[in-house]
Amino acid sequence: CSYGDRCCHSHDLQEYHRQGLRPADIGDKCYLYDRFGKCPYGLICRFGGQHLADGYTNVVDEDKWRRMEAEKRCANLLAKELQLRLRKRTYDFAASKEVCDRLQRCDSAADTAYQALKSAPRVKPTVGAGGDRESKPTVDFAGKTYLAPLTTVGNLPFRRVCKRLGADITCGEMAMASNLLEGQQSEWALLRRHPSEDIFGVQICGANPQVMSRCAQLLHETCSVDFIDVNMGC
Repeated sequence: CSYGDRCCHSHDLQEYHRQGLRPADIGDKCYLYDRFGKCPYGLICRFGGQHLADGYTNVVDEDKWRRMEAEKRCANLLAKELQLRLRKRTYDFAASKEVCDRLQRCDSAADTAYQALKSAPRVKPTVGAGGDRESKPTVDFAGKTYLAPLTTVGNLPFRRVCKRLGADITCGEMAMASNLLEGQQSEWALLRRHPSEDIFGVQICGANPQVMSRCAQLLHETCSVDFIDVNMGC
């Protein structure tokens, strides 16, 4: 238990089992144990009869678990360390601030400084997912089947089916930039990328340049994405 001595609950599994507090199983096959070699729910699994020795000790198939650990998993999971940095507002958004400051110095769209900024060549990103310093290649959409972002429909399982049916480029469901910057786990779940998605983008929405630019920087530096789609209104 992560609470250690401060925890006010009992951790005596034998006593829990002796008192018959565990609900009866609703099946004899645990999919997680069959698939991964280990069920993270352990004692509270309602299919636990397959992997609970003596009725309360969680059994692990070490060979299968090691093989599954070595397999490719979904990308763009929110790490606890990153979540804490976002919630404590210690993430460095200096690159985003520099761009926003340049925009704020422009008085209007007719301002010559603004026009010069628009016509200036784009600065190529210097930091990619995983810390590499190679610029990400431009995505070529020509002649490819693009699965547009579909809110509440275009989730990861649906996109996997579409990849099998011939989709070339996939895009995640619309995510709110402000929620991503706050480290909300439910919003980051919309960014998950399956290994079969060889060309993958995410769609974000926001209300002001500061939020959108910060979110774009965050995604570029911490996620595996090939492009970012901006929602301009449903």
